[in-house]
Amino acid sequence: MRVLTIVSILLTTFLMLYAEPGDIIRTFELEDQPRYGVWGLAYDPEDGNIWACGDDSEYSEFCKFRNDEGHDIIQEWQELEAIYYVYDMAYPYYYEGKDTIVIIEGGYDGPSPVKIYNKETGILLGELSESPGVSYGICANYDKETLYASLYCGYYIYRWDGSTWEWFSNSDGYAIGMAYGWERVFVIYDISPPCIKVFDSDGNLEERIKLNDWDGYGVSGLSRGRENISGYNESLYATMYDDKIGYGIICEIEVGDYNTAINSSSVGDIKALFH
Repeated sequence: MRVLTIVSILLTTFLMLYAEPGDIIRTFELEDQPRYGVWGLAYDPEDGNIWACGDDSEYSEFCKFRNDEGHDIIQEWQELEAIYYVYDMAYPYYYEGKDTIVIIEGGYDGPSPVKIYNKETGILLGELSESPGVSYGICANYDKETLYASLYCGYYIYRWDGSTWEWFSNSDGYAIGMAYGWERVFVIYDISPPCIKVFDSDGNLEERIKLNDWDGYGVSGLSRGRENISGYNESLYATMYDDKIGYGIICEIEVGDYNTAINSSSVGDIKALFH
């Protein structure tokens, strides 16, 4: 039994080492997730874990899960006040002396409301005075005052500077979920096949990552994932849905090497196992 376990671990490590950007590393569902699955995701830079939100039939919920291969729930699902449909979420945003969660509310024909929530209780604390427009994606810079939102129909990405929305970059497509990490903004696009675009902190497009073998899948939320999961490469989490697989499935996608502080010797030690 011990030998089989060791072989399984080595095989998984081997596959991750030789995956490519755009590959799905794994897919999973969260325990006790809402009826219509998970739609929004956000990385917590304080503890490295992941916030999630999703829809039930008459309300929305949020939780936090562990950012590892187990994905255990570490803050239980609880209801979000005064919101029925959620698209994406961001964290952290400093509001009235607290670190809060920001959520794009769905289900509107016009501009999407941007609501602010207590991260422990789900109580509604406020709403941004402006809306970026019809937006499906949002993410937060770790400075706790800057937000980024994608305009689905406007083909633009906007940045909230703490008081107003301003142009950040052109998105040139149906932009959906957004993530911030490694001083970059990531945007996932609902096209066929979907792709992820990577922007630097000034809004310049760095690269376009095609998502491999994704024909037929729709996408929603996006968040930073793990570091150095395949050689030097990092990962993102995205939610996807399909008529066959259902709604709110979370997948981990390998992306590029964005962590400049990696200790390369650790990767060398792992690769040495296969020689």
